[in-house]
Amino acid sequence: DYTETNESDGIAEDPIGHGTHVAGIVGGSGNASNGNYTGVAPSSLLIIQRVFDDYGYWEAPENLTILFNDSKNLGAKIVSNSWGLRWSWGEYTEFDTEADEAVRNYNLVIIFAAGNDGPYFGTTSSPSNAKNVIAVGASENNKTVNATFGGEYCNNPNEVASFSSRGPTEDGRIKPDLVAPGTAILSTKSSLAPEYIFEPYGGVVNGSGGDYAYLSGTSQAAPHVAGAAAIIMQYFNQTFGFLPSPALVKALLINGA
Repeated sequence: DYTETNESDGIAEDPIGHGTHVAGIVGGSGNASNGNYTGVAPSSLLIIQRVFDDYGYWEAPENLTILFNDSKNLGAKIVSNSWGLRWSWGEYTEFDTEADEAVRNYNLVIIFAAGNDGPYFGTTSSPSNAKNVIAVGASENNKTVNATFGGEYCNNPNEVASFSSRGPTEDGRIKPDLVAPGTAILSTKSSLAPEYIFEPYGGVVNGSGGDYAYLSGTSQAAPHVAGAAAIIMQYFNQTFGFLPSPALVKALLINGA
């Protein structure tokens, strides 16, 4: 969590539940009593950087280089970002420049949610419009969930969710780079987050001790890709003895999507 001086104050509480849900999708180990709700890359080592306050307002450093430099210094190889600047549709902003520089200078795989302003074209948000990052849209899940947002979009895994932002960017580039499941996604629930936050998306799972709940959005799609990137990097490290570059990870994910 960052203060006005761009220094971390060490607070990692999550009263909204968004960050905890996203983290569980990346690397949840899954120990619920009625099911094994694992993330994409179970038991990954996670470094948490909180960029919003208790009410969901922006609280990250004004210069993203500070945020990504902290990621690098803490040992991160992949940075999953489930946020964006709404109404920066298709624009290449200063944040996009800083994200592109971080991929190049810090050798980080940086992933951004594309935004939830579909089905209109040209609605991807900054910094997902950056050239070196991986922008992720939402595809549909395939399950029956009683939800006002996301539940009706769960019957065709081969279809892009209608709320998912579409490209192209203002300068004509293809965005998002790929899509991943983003409707009615079941993942970890923050103990501080009230249950009503999750009700529109499917609610809290009965029998899980209140530890798991549903949410929908490209915020849920992006960490699926982050988990897949972690598996790719682990495979290269164990098989070939080196870590692939961010460009190679991006190419493999896009070509395998």
